[in-house]
Amino acid sequence: MLWEHFGVDSSIVTGNLKPPIIDGDAKAAILDQECEKLEISKNDTLAVGDGANDIPMLAEAGLGVGFRPKPLVKQHVSNIIEHCDLRGILFLQGFAERGLSHNAIFHRDCPAIIR
Repeated sequence: MLWEHFGVDSSIVTGNLKPPIIDGDAKAAILDQECEKLEISKNDTLAVGDGANDIPMLAEAGLGVGFRPKPLVKQHVSNIIEHCDLRGILFLQGFAERGLSHNAIFHRDCPAIIR
């Protein structure tokens, strides 16, 4: 899975990527492989990205989301989060604030700006 490529320090995801950094075709192929392994349709997947190397994966996913995306990505996705953190994705999946853990912190500017 793609999350396995993120750096971790003291059980906290740092946001840094562990080498090798994979290209867009590889990301789309991993999405295909995971769908096969889990026996799910790509229509039932959600992918998040911000750069050009994410475009193939975002196009393949059932719901492709640009997270604070670069201008090129904005041209290829219909769903964009620009003004809140990744918790905005929960709202895109149909979760409501009141249905989530009381430990979760939400900002008034969520859910995401979606076009």
